[in-house]
Order: sequence, then C-alpha cells, then structure tokens
Amino acid sequence: MRCGFKAPLRFLCVLVGITATTQAQLSILDKEVDKSTGSEVEVVSVFDKLPPTGFAPLRVTVRNRSGQDLAWRFESLSTASRYRGEHTASGRFAMDVPAGSSRTGTFLAPVATNYGNIGYSGDASLQVTAINRSMGTHSSSEYAERPESFPSLAMSKPLAAATLTKLEDQLETKMSASSRHGSGQRVFASRFDPQQLPEDWLGYSGLDFLLMRPADWEVLNPGQRRAILQWVRLGGGLHLYKVGKAELKDLGIPDVQGTKVDRSQGELAMFEWSGKDLPSAEVVNRYWGKPHRLMLVRESYSGKGFHLHTALGERSFAAWQVLVFLAIFGVLVGPINLFVLAPPGKRHKLFFTTPILSIGASVAMIGLILLQDGTGGEGRRMITVELRPEEALAYVSQEQVSRTGVLTSTGFTLKQPALIQALALPDSQWTKLTYSSDSQSTDLQLDGLEVAGLLFQSRTEQAQLLQTPVSTRARVELKLGSGPGDPPTIVSALGFAAETLYYIDPAGEVWKAPGVVGSGSEVTLDKSTSKAWSEWHRGLLDIGGPKTSSHLKSGSRSNRGQFYALAKAAPDFIQPTLPSIRWKDDQVVVFGPVKQL
Repeated sequence: MRCGFKAPLRFLCVLVGITATTQAQLSILDKEVDKSTGSEVEVVSVFDKLPPTGFAPLRVTVRNRSGQDLAWRFESLSTASRYRGEHTASGRFAMDVPAGSSRTGTFLAPVATNYGNIGYSGDASLQVTAINRSMGTHSSSEYAERPESFPSLAMSKPLAAATLTKLEDQLETKMSASSRHGSGQRVFASRFDPQQLPEDWLGYSGLDFLLMRPADWEVLNPGQRRAILQWVRLGGGLHLYKVGKAELKDLGIPDVQGTKVDRSQGELAMFEWSGKDLPSAEVVNRYWGKPHRLMLVRESYSGKGFHLHTALGERSFAAWQVLVFLAIFGVLVGPINLFVLAPPGKRHKLFFTTPILSIGASVAMIGLILLQDGTGGEGRRMITVELRPEEALAYVSQEQVSRTGVLTSTGFTLKQPALIQALALPDSQWTKLTYSSDSQSTDLQLDGLEVAGLLFQSRTEQAQLLQTPVSTRARVELKLGSGPGDPPTIVSALGFAAETLYYIDPAGEVWKAPGVVGSGSEVTLDKSTSKAWSEWHRGLLDIGGPKTSSHLKSGSRSNRGQFYALAKAAPDFIQPTLPSIRWKDDQVVVFGPVKQL
C-alpha cells in the first residue's frame, strides 16, 4: 500500500495495522533522506496489526545531519468506524534532535475502541501527521481490520513464520461455525520483532496475550522484560513456546516454577512445540472464549449489577420540565407575541420582541438547568492496590462512575502515565456510551498527561477504568511474637490510615487489627476466623466491578503471608481525573505480602 504523496515523509506509511501483503512489515518500510542536508527519518511499526484497545507503539528514529537542531512533532488520529458514526482517539509525540545526533523514541498512539454492537463492527484506521519546521506538514492514513470477537494476540516473528497462516485458517473455520463473530475473523495475531518491543507497559496495553519463544525472551533488554512483567501484573498473559521440556524457571524470573503460574491479574505459561509447526486446532482452542479487554470495556459493565453505578441512585431526567418550558415559550413567542406585544398595525415590534423573548428564554433555560442539575457532578470510586515491595511498585486498578450536571470544563491532567478507558454502561436516559449500534461516538485526546475529549460530558452518567503501576516504598512490616503462641505485630508504612486490616499467616491463621491502623503505628493483631475474613472479603468483591474484583481475587488465590487493608483515602494511589466531580465514599483496598523484620 502506497502513500498519496511524494514528500520526504513518505515513511509515515509505516503505521500499526498496515498489511498490504501477507508479509509482516515489522522493520523499516522506508528510509527517507533530505537531499539538501542528508538527514534521515524512519518509523518502525512494532505490531503489524492495530490492537482494539489501549495504545499502539510506533518507534520513531531521526538522524539529524543538518547542522542545526530539529524539532519534530507527531500527531496520531485513530478511528473505529461503526454504524452511524465513528469513535476517535488522538495523541501527540514530540522529539527534539540536536544537530549531528540521532535519536529514537517510542510514540504510544492511543487507539480508538469500537463500542458499537459487534454486528456493526467496521474497519479501523490510523492517521499520523509529522510536523517539522523545515520540511512542513505531511499526513498519511492506513486502514486495517482488528480482532474484536477474539482475544488480541501478538506473536514473535520467528514463532509466527511457519504457522500463522494455518492458525488464521483454523480461526476462520471456527468462527464461521460460531454464532458470534464480527470483523477481523482471520486476525489470529499480529507479529513483532522482539528487539523492537517497547520498554513501557502501556505499549502492550492493547494486547491480551504475548506469544514468543524462550530465545526471543533472552534477547530482550531489562527494560523490555520489566515492562512485559508489569503488563502481566495488570492482566496480560505471557506465553512461551519451547522445544523440548518446558520450565518457567529457565526465564530468570524470581519465584516462578512449573509450566504455568498466575501472576497478579495475569499469567505466565510455557508450552512445548516441535519447533516447526504449532498444532493449529489446539492453539486456537487455547485462546478461544478467553475473556479479553475489549469485552471488558464494552460488555462487562453494560449489564445490571455494577455496585458503584447502583450507588449513584436513581434520579429523574426531568424531561417534562423541558416540555413545559417549551410549551410556555411557544405560547409567548406565538399568540402573545403576535396579538398582545405586536398586534396588527404594530407588527414592526416583532423585530424587537421576538429576539428579546428568545434571549430571555435561553437565559431562563440555563437557569432551570443549573437549578435542577447544578454544576460539576457526583461520583463513586473503588481503587484496588496491590503492593509488591520487592519491586518497589504498587499496581493500581481504579473503577469510577459519575453523574454530571453542567460542566464548564471536561479536560483534566493525569498524575502519571496511565491507561484510561471509557466503560459502556446500561442504557438509560443519563447514559450516552452503551454497547449498542446506537451508542454515542467517543473521543479521547491525549497530549502527554493532559486529557480531553468526551470522557466526561454535561448531564451524563459515565464510567472509566484506570490502570497504572505506581512507584512506592509503602509496605506492611511484620514482627513475630517472642513465643510460639504469641500474636504477630505489624508496623504500617502505608502512608495512610487503614480502617480495617487483616493478615493471613503462613499457616493459614487469620489475624485482625483491633482498630484503625495509622501510618507509622505498631499494632499487635488479634486472632480472627476464616469465616470473618471470608465474609469481609466477599463484601469487597460485591462493591467492585469486574476489573477491581478480579484484581482482588487474584490476591486471594494464595493469600498466606499477605495482608488486606481497607481505607477511605490513599492519596499516593488514587488517580485524580475531572476536578469538578465530587467523589463520595471512596473504597481503597490494599493488599500484598508483608515484609518480615
């Protein structure tokens, strides 16, 4: 597929999702040279198909031989076509290249999610615009199908070389026999060069599973490995296919044994293969029917039973007030205006009375809306925080839902880079984003940490999911009693007060703090029961939606040696969004292994 221009920036054809032929375009598609200066610009598409959610990583390289500093700005626009409209997401990336130097950066382009009913799924496109003072502005757009009814997979190029076509054929056959299918029926997986993988977990956020060989893992640098393992903690699946006996311990990841292990919300697994051909039916069945992120954001919250949404309570949209207002306005601007204010013989007064009545009605309407709905909004949040002291990180999953009145601004600033996605809610008078063909189009605009678009709208109910790893030294430390029967003592270094705190010791015994545990305090725990712990834990699961509940469940699979705490506030971990929303009754659940003193 060729670009529609001949400028020195034809390299912009290298976009995620371009598959003009059956051969993956993973490395440099084109190298453009400025003949007057000798400067070069290159772009590498990390994955050869556009993911359905999250971010698409693009690698940009500039070699500046011009003798002067160059400033490049790249802008992306992702669209997901749907019935009656399209969803959009845009981002910006800047690169300053000093004279005589070369620089490479990863542009994480936000991807538009298709929230429409799967029966109306359409194509996706990604447009990139490059702006440079000396070379001007150039754009290119490309289109590609994406997986929408199957998990989003990516395979290393060596693993995919001999087997991807058979896997696509098998997937197409299986989907043809299924009653549930949509666009991207042949999209089994995108391909990638392991050495080009990003060093930021957000670069994998559009994927559900990453497939590679142990040899591919070995060539990764520490930053790439760290990013992948963070992505796994937040729900990704790393699957390695090895010739011969498969053991995860060979990967060099601490505390990993066997061939499959749950790791926080995600999983690590290793499978044997011949080295020549993957068994297509077996492999397709391995991922068939697996929950995936696209399903999460557009289906999992769109039914009834999302507690945070229910906690907002019912509220009438008061459409009758608007109808009454319009009826009164119709009487005023019609009969009264014609026969009283500007009667026959004085019709020229209509040029004055009609605008005055219209302006007055507009002011009155604004006053009515402000009186009825107010400004800003009200919301509920649940934040699940998994502390991993050995990594000096906390993995945060934050669900939030809000109902707004009149908003004077819909933009906000993130505290740190995070994945933020709108969630489809049940259909109602207040809801604009639903999982249906009639859903309103979405728009997400990211410029660094600045967020704008349609995540928040006036007089609307909306929900979002945010996920991010947070650097922290927060922890809970444990002091064992001097005797075998003495209760343990914990020292809190959480940085906030825990209203309730449980600890499950290595023997499975349950202990509970007698009261509030302040940060820096030392508390001797009381003996509790498994029943009390289970009831408390189930109550937290009922509060959260699908993502925070699954995050919390992941910690209870092997909860021995772990603590669980509930707090009303945790400033270091809560991710702020729109300032005008009044968040009420925050629920912050923190869990993780204790550190023994």
